[in-house]
Amino acid sequence: GERNSTMTTASSTAANPLIAAGLQSLQQGDVKAAIKSFDGAIRENPKDVQGYLILGQTYMHLKDFNRAIDTFLVATRVAPDNGQAYYLLATNLGLAGNYTAARAQAEKSVEIFRRNKDENNFKRSVVLLQGLPATNQVQK
Repeated sequence: GERNSTMTTASSTAANPLIAAGLQSLQQGDVKAAIKSFDGAIRENPKDVQGYLILGQTYMHLKDFNRAIDTFLVATRVAPDNGQAYYLLATNLGLAGNYTAARAQAEKSVEIFRRNKDENNFKRSVVLLQGLPATNQVQK
């Protein structure tokens, strides 16, 4: 189906009113309000990884890769078995040019998806891993 990248975790999080409000703000183009809502959801329930995943994807959409990386790093600590958190962390590290770290995180996501027999995400992670250069790009 047609889904916005920031909406990938929306269905499972609509139960959280702050996340629902944030998603609505995103649809209306009010990114600041959305980020405020997602931050609130995280403060309210710091053990729920969904808030971090949506907030990180919002930063990714804004091309604020460093904030996205920080957010996904916390997500991997909150939910060390969440392959999606490692996948998104790897993606943003790659976008930021840190390929060495990106490869390490992509490998973790591959391993988690393999262990969980999550075929589609496993394939996506393998493609990501194969697409990452072996050495870092020097940022000027």
